[in-house]
Formats: sequence, structure tokens, C-alpha cells
Amino acid sequence: MRWTSGISCVRLVDELRAMVRRLRSPLLAQAGLTEALRQHINLFSERTTMETALQVTGKEERLEPQVEHALLRIVQEALTNIHEARRRAACDRRAGLRGGGGSLQRDG
Repeated sequence: MRWTSGISCVRLVDELRAMVRRLRSPLLAQAGLTEALRQHINLFSERTTMETALQVTGKEERLEPQVEHALLRIVQEALTNIHEARRRAACDRRAGLRGGGGSLQRDG
């Protein structure tokens, strides 16, 4: 987000609301991690014009709320880092959850 003196108050409020939603998705509590990730990734793609996709494997089940929130924040931060590194060589990041443990790896 770029702050300029010409930004309208309405746009500023809209941007702040979007930032808050990205930090704490109401969908996370309502529909779970998968849907919250799907929404965030779709919004990320629209905002950055970067092609992204979510691949879910295995049985979907709810985790503890703090674990779901932490995983959502990890993916948000990873996507932010990817967007910031956009000018550098192309990279691919993957996140996975297996048996209560998580992993984040970089390919490329």
C-alpha cells in the first residue's frame, strides 16, 4: 500500500478494512481454514495479478482456533514475501499440514 496525500478518506477506510480482514479472516471462524485460505489466495491473486492456487489433500478437519489462525498467518506472510520478491527470479512456495505438523518449503 502506498500512502499519498491525494488518497481519499473513503479509499483509506476501504484499505484499512481490507488489511484487517487479511489479518483476521471472519471466514476462518465460520467456515474453517480451507475456505479462509481459498478466500485469501483468491483476493491475493486479484490484488497482485499473480496466479495462485490452493491444493488441499487428505481429510479436512477443524483444528484448534489458534492453530488455524497461525497457519493462515503463515500463508499470508509467505504470499506477502512472494509478492515482495516478484521482481526477482520466479519462485514457488508450498505449505502442507500432516498429522498435526506443518511444513513450508520453497522450490526454485
